[in-house]
Amino acid sequence: GLWSSQSTSAWWTASVAAWASSLLLSLISSFIRLIILTRKLKRRRNTSGPLLSEPRFDDSDDESDHGAEELKSIMAARRRLILLCIQTGADLLNAINWMPAGFLWSGKLPNVLVGFNGTLSSLLGIGLMLQSAKAKQL
Repeated sequence: GLWSSQSTSAWWTASVAAWASSLLLSLISSFIRLIILTRKLKRRRNTSGPLLSEPRFDDSDDESDHGAEELKSIMAARRRLILLCIQTGADLLNAINWMPAGFLWSGKLPNVLVGFNGTLSSLLGIGLMLQSAKAKQL
């Protein structure tokens, strides 16, 4: 039947594989966005002028204020992405560990490391959520 022991095992494997695939795609996406932001930050630091995406202002003080705000925004976005990559990586380590035996390091991580990964992921998730809520209030 649908809920037999063998069927449950297949559902478990399929759901963990889908979760691991989702985490891997998320990690790749985050790395790409991190690379883009890092390049943007380097361009911003290496040029005295505004980025192409910045609007031009007649008053130079407004322009430098806008540039400083964009720099702070880019740096904050990079920090969030780095934390998200760490969170997603910790989840991915656990997802692979829970795959059927013989797949990469499945079943080989000690329980203390699995617990650490889960705790790290949860704390980072809470921190990112609080940071996002705080940013929306500003």
